[in-house]
Amino acid sequence: MMNKPLLMSALLFVAAGCAGSSGGGKNSSEALAEATLNALIKGDSDEIGALFPTENVINELFDCENQDTLKEMYENLNEGKEKALKEAKKGLPEGMTVKYTGFETSNTETMPAGTEDDGCKLKTDISMIRGKVSFEVTMGDKIEKETERIETVKIGEKYYLVEM
Repeated sequence: MMNKPLLMSALLFVAAGCAGSSGGGKNSSEALAEATLNALIKGDSDEIGALFPTENVINELFDCENQDTLKEMYENLNEGKEKALKEAKKGLPEGMTVKYTGFETSNTETMPAGTEDDGCKLKTDISMIRGKVSFEVTMGDKIEKETERIETVKIGEKYYLVEM
């Protein structure tokens, strides 16, 4: 059986992106990382919001005896999404360009269907994928290679943003 901190982390990460997004997910962590970076480059908060799982996705994922558990997670951890939306609204400084160059997985943790905690049970397997987005930043004639941490979750065959 999975330890409590890991399950609660997964529940919290997944719940962080629920309220108000249009959802949709991507077909791979790599596609999700590239879409996230591109949305940030454009300053498109709608695109960032659409990369998080919807409340419907979450509700289909868990069987909870106590609905307050999910509600509390939604309320307490919507901060990750709000942070991403604020970052997206900033866009890039004038004269700067950013180009996606890749994604590297650093850690994957899978929780099987049936994992239970705090009155909630997973209905399907989920995988938490942590990694780094690689990109090049150009400002004038200076080019720098950069990386940024990103966390995704695989639900079914789709990957969703949970933290950046």
